Amino acid sequence: MMTWMLEDKEKKFAEEDRQAKVGGCIALVLLAFIIPAVCWGLATYTSGGQIIKAHALTYYAYNGLPLGNLTPGLIEMAKQSCQLDQTQPANIKEAQQQLTQKYDSQIKLYHENWNKLKSLDQDTSRYQDPGQIPGNLASAKIIYCAR
Repeated sequence: MMTWMLEDKEKKFAEEDRQAKVGGCIALVLLAFIIPAVCWGLATYTSGGQIIKAHALTYYAYNGLPLGNLTPGLIEMAKQSCQLDQTQPANIKEAQQQLTQKYDSQIKLYHENWNKLKSLDQDTSRYQDPGQIPGNLASAKIIYCAR
């Protein structure tokens, strides 16, 4: 009799454990969709979110992300272009063209978000004035490669 009751309890606990694991997995999958949507909504429709987003994008555009050469900032792109000029790889034209396009999009992103911070009456003293940043990669190479 006692063995039968213990087996029933073990089966019940095993079933509850399985249901908890399934529920946890479902919750993780749902959170993977819910959290980005909520963050996007906050960053898009609230003034605080817009300020944080503009600060983050301004910082990213100028400095890049510290993940190696995959996400360089404006100065690093100029230095990469100078390095390409020095090493002269076989695909130099394509590589320079890609860097030029990346630089142009980064400088545009920087200008847009710096102006957004100004329009939201935020302190932009930690960022360089967009008028002092070279507007194209060729100008940036002249300034940053000499350093």
